[in-house]
Amino acid sequence: MTKKITLPKIGDTITPERGIELCRHFGFIDILMRIKANPWDYDDWKFDGTSMVPDRLIKFFWSGWDKAIIEALKHDLKYMYGIPGDLVARMHADAEYYWGLKYSVKMPQWLADKFHIAVRKGGKEGRGKRYSWAKASKKKEE
Repeated sequence: MTKKITLPKIGDTITPERGIELCRHFGFIDILMRIKANPWDYDDWKFDGTSMVPDRLIKFFWSGWDKAIIEALKHDLKYMYGIPGDLVARMHADAEYYWGLKYSVKMPQWLADKFHIAVRKGGKEGRGKRYSWAKASKKKEE
């Protein structure tokens, strides 16, 4: 029997333990195993929906945003627990986000394109922003 999971709301704190639970739910086994092996290597973080744009503003342009917030959560999990310096994994996470927005939740093409550009430009590692690649990792690129 599968345990029903409650997805976080915007503003909720995600601990490494909660990250493991969410990764299990979404099938991100590689990330789950990484966190589980060394949970002390990761900081808590807050789920903020779309980091650079207020969610209410997005709802103004597209009424389907409530469905797309799950895609944002999946993207955030990949970003927060990304391996420092792994630019290929970051590129894959961004591409999966784009395809999830465009095909899974049917976001308009123009808006999905804007989101993809934003995560590619804004999510670079080492910027110290709350939405930077590998932000929850206490380890730095070696």
